[in-house]
Amino acid sequence: MGDIPGLTTVQAGILHQAARSSIVPGPVQVTSGRVVTSYVSGHLLTADANSLALIGKAVAAHASELQVEAIAGEETGGIPIVYAAAWGSAEGSRTTPFFFRKNPKPPFGLTNVPIAKAFRILLVDDVAGLGFAFERMIKAARQIGCHPVAALALIDREDGAAERLKGYGVPLLSLFRYRELTELS
Repeated sequence: MGDIPGLTTVQAGILHQAARSSIVPGPVQVTSGRVVTSYVSGHLLTADANSLALIGKAVAAHASELQVEAIAGEETGGIPIVYAAAWGSAEGSRTTPFFFRKNPKPPFGLTNVPIAKAFRILLVDDVAGLGFAFERMIKAARQIGCHPVAALALIDREDGAAERLKGYGVPLLSLFRYRELTELS
C-alpha cells in the first residue's frame, strides 16, 4: 500500500481496510455489460462516514496539488466524493464542487452552480473500469470550456480506463488499485 496524499499512515491503513471490504464476490454484471468474477462497490466505501471523511481529505489534497479550481463527478458514484472533497478542502484551498448527469438536461447536465470557462478541474468517480464514465465527463467538461487536468478514481480496476483516458490527454490517478486490495496482507 502506498502513501495517500493528505492522510497519515494510520488513516491510509484504515481507508485501505475499508476499501478491501468493498469487494463483493461475483460473478456480477457491471455497468458496461461485462460479467466480472468479483465486484468493487464504491458505494459501500462512500456510504461509510469515516471512510468518506478520509476520502474527502485525500481528494482535496490531490486537488490542491493539481491546482484545480473545481472538482466534478458524475452521478451517482461521483456525487459523495465531490461533496466529501469540498468538505475536506474547507481547511485549505477552496474548490467549486459540481457534477454531471448521465442523462444531461440543459445546461449540459450540470447542477446550478457558477462554472467559469477555462476552469482547471479534477474529475472523480468511485471505481474506474473501462473508463466510459470519465470519458463522458471529459467530453462534457470540454463542451463547456473547462480543462480536465486529471481523473481520480477511488479504486482503479485496471481494466483499461488509464489507456482510454490517455487518448484524451487526461491521466488516471487512483487511491487504490484493485490488485492491491486483493493481494494477501
